[in-house]
Amino acid sequence: MQTWFVRTCPTTRQSNHTCSGTGTFYSSVHYDIHIDVRDIQACIVVMLLFLDHPGFIERSLRNTQDNGQTDVSKWLTFCETLQKDVESVTLLATVLLTANVSFLAIQTVDSLNGLHTWPQRLSYMSLLSALGCILMGLAVRVPRCFTAYNDTYFQLMALVLGFPFELFLYSIVFFIAALIERFRLNSATLQIIAAAVVISLVIMCLFVYWLITEPLEEQQQKASSQRDAAVGGEGSSRCL
Repeated sequence: MQTWFVRTCPTTRQSNHTCSGTGTFYSSVHYDIHIDVRDIQACIVVMLLFLDHPGFIERSLRNTQDNGQTDVSKWLTFCETLQKDVESVTLLATVLLTANVSFLAIQTVDSLNGLHTWPQRLSYMSLLSALGCILMGLAVRVPRCFTAYNDTYFQLMALVLGFPFELFLYSIVFFIAALIERFRLNSATLQIIAAAVVISLVIMCLFVYWLITEPLEEQQQKASSQRDAAVGGEGSSRCL
């Protein structure tokens, strides 16, 4: 479960103890805990605006690095996961592209006199974002190994790999905005209220989902640290 304003550092402290009376040797691992408000605020913003996809890309990409070099086996595993994700996103972007074309096919929405209404403009922006998502998806599906080992290129790589998903989210946002603006122009109060309720429920569910979960990569890192500490403790006890 997500802990409010409290994070555990990746570094651990190991201490060895001897149980009084029995002489049994054992070791324990202590995690340094500190408060990081900025980190939590950033996580909430990323979850609400991008569904934590940029964080997933960055954590997965960082997991493929070993001593400043790319681990090829980990990279291939990451590429397989990324390709499946990109295929799903581009497929959904194609469906959204079709929805925008159908929306613009309504005569009262798309006029022959140019782009004079906001539903038209927002729908075309959604259409262009969906096209960009499909094109970027085709580009990043090609398996290429990351070789530029510095922080700047690492952030750029994470941005490029996550860009198809972000364009897809922008396309959804523009399409929803076009629908809401269409409702407003036609004084469709009931539809506006329904849209507001749905959006509020989605935001609340995303916040609850962030609150009760943690990234899988962090859990794997903690489990690995605990295993390493346990192995070190066993080695120390054998030496004694």
